Amino acid sequence: FAAPIGALLFVVEEVASIFTTSMLWLGFLCSFTSYFVTLLCKYFSSGSGFHTEGMFDTGNIEQWQLMEIPNFMLLGLIMGAFGAAFNVANVKFVNSTYRKKLIRVNRHRQLLELALVAFVLSSAWFFLPALSPCLRKDSEFPKAEAENFSKSRELVEATQGLWCEDPEGEYNPLASLLFGSLEEVVNFLFMPSNGFHPFPGGVLVLFTFLFAISACFIAGSSMATGIFIPMIVIGAGTGRSYAYLLQFVLPYLANIDP
Repeated sequence: FAAPIGALLFVVEEVASIFTTSMLWLGFLCSFTSYFVTLLCKYFSSGSGFHTEGMFDTGNIEQWQLMEIPNFMLLGLIMGAFGAAFNVANVKFVNSTYRKKLIRVNRHRQLLELALVAFVLSSAWFFLPALSPCLRKDSEFPKAEAENFSKSRELVEATQGLWCEDPEGEYNPLASLLFGSLEEVVNFLFMPSNGFHPFPGGVLVLFTFLFAISACFIAGSSMATGIFIPMIVIGAGTGRSYAYLLQFVLPYLANIDP
């Protein structure tokens, strides 16, 4: 991710079962040091600049402006409240109340819960995109030759044509988000729009809501799941929806790029 803190947190979540506070601080120090040394080596060996690309390369994005700081601060407050609500719902209601008292009493109920969750989510993920109108790939996606967007063609090919009359030339924005891999979804949500709107605001709000509810319910179940990448997806969906809201409320800020 080109992010030392995020990379270490990812390792802690996916690999480590026992990680003390002192080990965590040492890990942060080693992570920052190795990342800094890597940047130095790259800079002196190739002279390409004191930066590096992460796992998700979405092209070059224009730098933020001073007038955008209040919007960032408000978004931070919203995401903080959203994260607190997510934790309370998952820990207090889903796992401590529902799952502890009704599901974890025997293994048969745990297996039944997994089967029901798989059936409900699969059915919802398949039929809900029928409510979303299909869009033309050539008119809604940033052009492949457009400046600062080298991955446009790959993202176009990753779209889904479910419920579309012309799957070759059209795509379903909701199906593309629901059926895409987590890496593809992150690329979809972080890519610069460059004046195009491949994922309308209503689709983003619906997808983010469904994904957050699903992640909140699944986390802590008997299936092997992680929460790190889903949090990136939820944050990206919320942030992009927030940008669409700003465009609607403050239309004079024409430089807002969802």
